[in-house]
Amino acid sequence: MFDPKKTTPLALRLIGRAHELRDTGHVKEAFVEAVTAAELAVEYFLATRTDEHSKEGRSSAKQLSTLPLKTQIWVLATAASLVSQATLDNALRAVDVRNEIVHEGKQPNDSDRKMFPALLDCAKAFLGLDELKTPVLSAGNELTSPEYGGRQALVP
Repeated sequence: MFDPKKTTPLALRLIGRAHELRDTGHVKEAFVEAVTAAELAVEYFLATRTDEHSKEGRSSAKQLSTLPLKTQIWVLATAASLVSQATLDNALRAVDVRNEIVHEGKQPNDSDRKMFPALLDCAKAFLGLDELKTPVLSAGNELTSPEYGGRQALVP
């Protein structure tokens, strides 16, 4: 549960920024922000669970951070049963898309864009949040599409 008296984790602010970037058409940048948010959420997840442990335990947890991000996400999400297998698979693929964007200049296609929410779902799970509510930028008074959290209009 989110406590407004505590400092907002940077990962949570980056999730909001990733949504904003995606909503304004900056999909490449949104992927970069979302992966960074997931990475910081993993760090937060480990820090909040190892603060009370012995020096040996914290050292072991620190070694996990030396592994590739996809490995960290897979190990922690699987061990703690944080997200569904489909969400986890899509998040791991989305990390690859982000790497292709950064290193090869890839332009995300429609199937890549469908993986984007999985990154945010993983970050949300690592932050211990049940849901995320972010504003959706739209032109006027219209329903947003389901992939942005909106509902379809009822058809008579």
